[in-house]
Amino acid sequence: MREKALLLVVGVFLCGLVAGCGGGSTAGEVAESYGLLNNWDLQPRIAEVIESGQADKMIEDGHAKVRNRVNGVGSSRVLVTEFLIHGEVYRVEVRRAFNPMQNVPSFQVRFGEAKQGFESKIISWLNLAGVLDALQNNSYEARAEVAYRAWKGTDGTVHGVTVRPGLKPEWQPSPKPLDLFIRTKSWPIPEMWFRGLTTDGRRSSLKRGDCNYDFESQIPIRHSKSEFSCDGRWYIMNPGPAGFTGTEVLPFVNLELYNAIGGF
Repeated sequence: MREKALLLVVGVFLCGLVAGCGGGSTAGEVAESYGLLNNWDLQPRIAEVIESGQADKMIEDGHAKVRNRVNGVGSSRVLVTEFLIHGEVYRVEVRRAFNPMQNVPSFQVRFGEAKQGFESKIISWLNLAGVLDALQNNSYEARAEVAYRAWKGTDGTVHGVTVRPGLKPEWQPSPKPLDLFIRTKSWPIPEMWFRGLTTDGRRSSLKRGDCNYDFESQIPIRHSKSEFSCDGRWYIMNPGPAGFTGTEVLPFVNLELYNAIGGF
């Protein structure tokens, strides 16, 4: 029993030393869960980078590594985007779950079609099930809650977690967007139209949890593909889905949808 207790204490201690714990459903909770950056003065280089303003500049310039993961399940899940400076989480963005199809039951869907440039394809029933699942279970609000991790300065001053609301993104049009049309049995609407934004040179986000795009500041993080592929930014283009009734398009984030469609 004492050995198990000792292992638990050691685990908690290590969790405070390194990034990766990251529990919680709000940006403040997630940032708090990492513990104090430069605790016990073990990371003075990172403290110097923060104090100089270079940490924020690295994020602004797109030079910070960005990582995505999901906390929670179901409608209570959140998308956590981590910004790393010298291997340590410095800033997090947290986005709440969002269902773009909440007003359209899956059994009303007839078929799907994807178009990009002059190319188009009908989505097979097998792939369409994955597309619907990606829309319903892997979509998140575009606006994020942002938090900066607590850190200890080189003079010993402790700076607590700071939280601020994210900005509503104003994404610029893409040179070659991907349009996804999902046609229904005319109830409650005959068609849903989603548009995935792309940028030439950005890698499609996923598989290893990395993201190549700062959704808030709109900065490409790295370049590794020449073809146009979706980078996680999507719009609801027509009224009807998700209670959307306005005339402006409604942004959301989905890092799985492009892969579910199968690309071109």
